[in-house]
Amino acid sequence: MRPPLASLLLTAAFTVHLASAGSFEDSGTDTSQPCSVRAWVRAEDLSPGHVSRGDLRIKVTRQECAQQIASVTLRLQLDEFGEVKYLKEGAVLPEVRPSNESASTEYSSSMGGDVVYDYQAHDDGLNDPELWTIKAEERRAWTTEAILLTDPDLSQPVITPFTVAVPAVNYPPVIRKYRHLRPPVGRHSFTDLGYRYIAVVTFTDGRIENIPVGHTAFIPSDSSSQMHVQSPFTWNLTFQDHKCIGCVHPRKKEHQETLETCLPKAQRSVFSAEVTLDNGKVATPGQTLTGRVTVYKLKNGATTLSDISVHLQSTSREQWAQPAQVPTFC
Repeated sequence: MRPPLASLLLTAAFTVHLASAGSFEDSGTDTSQPCSVRAWVRAEDLSPGHVSRGDLRIKVTRQECAQQIASVTLRLQLDEFGEVKYLKEGAVLPEVRPSNESASTEYSSSMGGDVVYDYQAHDDGLNDPELWTIKAEERRAWTTEAILLTDPDLSQPVITPFTVAVPAVNYPPVIRKYRHLRPPVGRHSFTDLGYRYIAVVTFTDGRIENIPVGHTAFIPSDSSSQMHVQSPFTWNLTFQDHKCIGCVHPRKKEHQETLETCLPKAQRSVFSAEVTLDNGKVATPGQTLTGRVTVYKLKNGATTLSDISVHLQSTSREQWAQPAQVPTFC
């Protein structure tokens, strides 16, 4: 079923900003370039059942372009992107090896002493399509738009108010992530979800420009917490040694081997922890989380070089939707 979309409700009035010396951005005597505009949006965040207010500000870059705008439409769209990248079965990244160079180069790194390591083959392997499987998808979940200006006089900059009426629907919050690649690189994922404002400017000569003018956030409502109070959520886990995330480098491998020699895993202490979240396991943006962590020792081992670390971390678990789960928009 197609969900209702946020709808733009145009306010009738618009404001003309007084012209000043910086109202136009004349490009000298070169007037051969087509007319263009500068535009940007200021608006409140979106939320279910809420009317968000904002304004579109627009001006032309040259005075002779003031009468060459046929219309300005403001569009709000939800864009989604997801990518998963992982090594193909049996594929192996080239190792980092000592370089024959006596000094560091663009693809070399000196880690102390006189040893210089060459990353050329390893870095090339990170982008070798023969080694990697990449799945990516980009889509526009929905758009909604309204004409804000028709045949405007832009001899002065114009400020046009608008409102966005959002139905009582929980859309997803904004997700913006960056690729953090730390060795060993065997798999990574990247997602990006954003609510973006686009000004669609139609010129009198028929040209159309889509100008990004801003973005906004969506604040979901926590209907579950409003219906009932969540009970505390508790789970138990056993502490584990970190994997050697930097073992692509020979010196890191040497460190791990030294650690195993000095303190074999069989002789190390074993700890567990009981973690409790007082307000349950469902959290919403802006919510304060309270809880406690209790640490227990399960096995007494050598205390030399033994330590434990507890921290709170949010980890995403992106999975590709199966064909039957992908919504269809008409």
